[in-house]
Amino acid sequence: MRKKIPEAGKGPAAKTADGSGKQAGTRIDHPIPPLYDGACTRLILGSFPSVKSREAGFFYGHPQNRFWKVMAGVFKDDVPRTVPEKRDFLLRHHVAVWDVIASCEITGSSDASIKNARANDLSRILAEAPIRTIFVNGKTAEKLYLKHILPVTGQPCVCLPSTSPANAAWSPERLTEAWRELLGVEGEAGTEQSRSSPGAEVVPAEQSPEPARRGTEPLTAENHLRETIREGHR
Repeated sequence: MRKKIPEAGKGPAAKTADGSGKQAGTRIDHPIPPLYDGACTRLILGSFPSVKSREAGFFYGHPQNRFWKVMAGVFKDDVPRTVPEKRDFLLRHHVAVWDVIASCEITGSSDASIKNARANDLSRILAEAPIRTIFVNGKTAEKLYLKHILPVTGQPCVCLPSTSPANAAWSPERLTEAWRELLGVEGEAGTEQSRSSPGAEVVPAEQSPEPARRGTEPLTAENHLRETIREGHR
């Protein structure tokens, strides 16, 4: 008697190497170099680029991620649309951008699926740019930073509420208010000034030392946010 071959999707789930039956993540190297120049004073780190960002070859490429809209609101500037506009926007406002993770196993764009992560080396950015504060975009980036980078650099980070569409509890307006306060943009001289001096090298960069702040705990600024915005966590 011939053995019936089960139809696709109806047989027992294929076992992964760990025997879980869940789809295994694929190991991926970070494909986007850091963006910074010699005038950047803030460094914003995400966790790892999404599928859309990897396809676009630049940060925050998913159309539903609020990063670019929030940043435009923070700096009272137009929302950049193209990659060249986004690069110019960040450098004009002296913001360096990269991610915590250099390579990891990940399923799609799911931060929750990240395993066996290896961290990016921020030493070049910190050496070549006058970074005053390192920010992380969301709790996952904060967790990865505290685990993989803080022990190496000793540089605390400030956690910003995530701009991911998964953080639906935070409206763009609320995110903009919180980011403006935590980034310290209000009343900052030269915020709208033109970008760094001509000839500044635009190279991969990441992380940065912290400005003088009350205390050195990584969550100091987050605690301050809880005091000023009492509407709950992300």
